[in-house]
Amino acid sequence: MNTLRRSSIRTLIRDRATFEAYLRRSETEPSFEEMRVRAYELADSGLLARWEGVALALETEGYSRARTKIGADPIFRQMLNARCEQARTREG
Repeated sequence: MNTLRRSSIRTLIRDRATFEAYLRRSETEPSFEEMRVRAYELADSGLLARWEGVALALETEGYSRARTKIGADPIFRQMLNARCEQARTREG
């Protein structure tokens, strides 16, 4: 029983540390919604051709793992590509 109790305490400590790390990260990193808004602004600028360029630009601005997050959302990728194309057509 003592071994089980130590194991449970270790698990609680590990889980708490993970949760605290998550809270610290969420306080400093922009939310997904903030990243989405900025991604659309970049796509609408006409300077970028595809979602990959938008994601790279976001990462240089501090939106960590933007390529992974956008890459995991096919509808968001399609929307960014469409907006990039529309903006580039508008710009000339």
